[in-house]
Order: sequence, then C-alpha cells, then structure tokens
Amino acid sequence: MRSLNAPSRIALAVSALALTLPWAVAPAQAASSGTLTFVPAVGTVDEAPTLRTSGPCPTSATATQAKIFGPGFSVLGQNMTAIAPGTMSKSHAFSVDSVYTLRDLAAIPYPPVTYKGTYTVVLICRQRTKPEPLYQFVGKLTFDAAGAYSSASGGAVPATPAPGHLPTPIPTVAPVTATPKVPTASPKVPSASPTASVSASPSPSPTATGTTASDSSNGSGMSPIVTLLLGLVIGAVIVGGFVIVRNRMNRNTN
Repeated sequence: MRSLNAPSRIALAVSALALTLPWAVAPAQAASSGTLTFVPAVGTVDEAPTLRTSGPCPTSATATQAKIFGPGFSVLGQNMTAIAPGTMSKSHAFSVDSVYTLRDLAAIPYPPVTYKGTYTVVLICRQRTKPEPLYQFVGKLTFDAAGAYSSASGGAVPATPAPGHLPTPIPTVAPVTATPKVPTASPKVPSASPTASVSASPSPSPTATGTTASDSSNGSGMSPIVTLLLGLVIGAVIVGGFVIVRNRMNRNTN
C-alpha cells in the first residue's frame, strides 16, 4: 500500500473535520412557545398575578415552573412558582398562580429589584426531574415609575448562558452589618493606700506609752495615800510637841 504524502494527509484530515463539524457546533433546539396572559392584566407590585396559557402542555411533560426575567434579576431568571406537578393540562389551556407577589419577588435578590421597564415571564412545561423545557408560554409585564404594570402576551424567551437549561437560582441573603458597641467608661475609684491608712490612725508606741506614764507619776507629786500618811505623821508630831510644851508649863507653874 502506497503511503500518503504530506499534502494528501492534510486534505484527508480536513475532509474528516468537515464531516464532523456540523454535529459539533449544531445549537440545541429551542422549545416551541405559546403565549401567556395575566390576571389581572393591569395591576401593581402588590399583585400575585395568575398566569394563563394559550394551550396545553405536551403529553411528555410532568410539571410546570414559572420564571421572571428582567433588569435586576439573575440572567437565569427568578422563580415565580416551584417545580409543580399536577398544575397543568395536556388537553387544553390552564392557569397557574404565582407563589409570590411582585413586590416579594423583587425583595429576593440582593440588592432588591426596583422594577423599571419590561420584564418577561415564562411558564415552562417540563419533566419533574429534568430541567429542559418541553414547551414554553411567554408574556410580558411593563412597569412604570409608580410600580404599576400593564401586561402583553407573547414575546421571545430570554437567552440564558445554557440554552434550554434554567436551574433554580439560590437567593442571596443580605449581609447583616453589626453595630459596634461603644463601651461606657466607668470612673475608677482609687483604693486606699495602706501607708495612708496607718498614718491616719497610728497605734501608740509601747516606748512612748511607758515614758508618758512615768513622766505623769513623777510630775504630779505623791500619790494620795502617801500624802495622807505624811499628814498624819505631821499632825502627830504637832500634837505631841504641844503636849510636851503644855506639860512643861504645868510643871513650872507648880
């Protein structure tokens, strides 16, 4: 077998790539769409509108799910209803109620949505365990600055990063900012100094006490008992002397 030269090998590779390329880049087929109307057709953000389809879901569908797309919401859309089996008809048009008011829907993302302009609502017919849409119904809500809306049926389904795949977005919780607590300064009460306490009420010194007692006994003279005995002795001497003198005078007289 004759081997292929370099140009022949390149031409063969390009031919094979040309055969496989259409399969590689072929886009996913988008689900067919019907129209969606709203009850009430005109309302405010405090409404939880009812969605009415223009026809039935396909027989292969087992559940429905409604989403809203527009400024402020995720590119994947915000759920208006859960994945709900048994809420559809496979033979005629049907209605699905929104789980939230439009105001409640706007409060789910962070920062909250301020409705402005036109938003697209899509009701998806799908299987319960598979997110790919089997059929879709589309309608539009247009809001004014006061929060009132008017509705229109039909429209194009918004493009998503993964065509035909609409996973449920996880709501973002607003961060809680903690307010720092300023401590209250309390006056510091100074504790009593041990040295100052001793100086304020000093205890008497034994040496000083002994000296004071001694000085008091020496400076105040004799004690009362000694004074009494001394007086008695002096009195006795005076009386004795008087008696002696008297006796002598009597003797001289006689």
